[in-house]
Amino acid sequence: YIPANHMVTPSHIVPEWYFLPFYAILRSIPDKLGGVLAMFGAIVVLFLIPFINQSEVRSSAFRPLYRKAFWFLVADFIILGWIGQKVVETPYIEIGQVATVIYFLFFLVVLPGLGILESAMMKTSTKANALKIIAALILNEARAIEFHKTQTKDADPQDASKSQ
Repeated sequence: YIPANHMVTPSHIVPEWYFLPFYAILRSIPDKLGGVLAMFGAIVVLFLIPFINQSEVRSSAFRPLYRKAFWFLVADFIILGWIGQKVVETPYIEIGQVATVIYFLFFLVVLPGLGILESAMMKTSTKANALKIIAALILNEARAIEFHKTQTKDADPQDASKSQ
């Protein structure tokens, strides 16, 4: 039997599964105030996504680099959830700190960077496609002129004499 201590929370009590990633972020910062700020910052950064995202295309269906990065975020979130339920010991502390850094890097560095990169790639691709279309139109116009010349040469000689 262990007597109750009202000032210490037992180490085996963990929050519900949907709070575990944020609990891991809270525990990964050694300073209490810093941990609380990081935990609330992890929630606030989710509300800032519409302002952080620099991509011209909002759907991930047309953003191949973002789709891959998104699955890294999902894996990081799962790792944070797993770390949130573990006891505070040496391998889990470091893993939680690394996963916390990756979480914030994704939203503050990777997401805006991918938006800028993919927008630049789209502009380059659009310019290249526009040049290809213009070249194809010019080529088709040249073929049409050649075709017209061959059609007039192959015309009936009697029609040619009537027109003279």
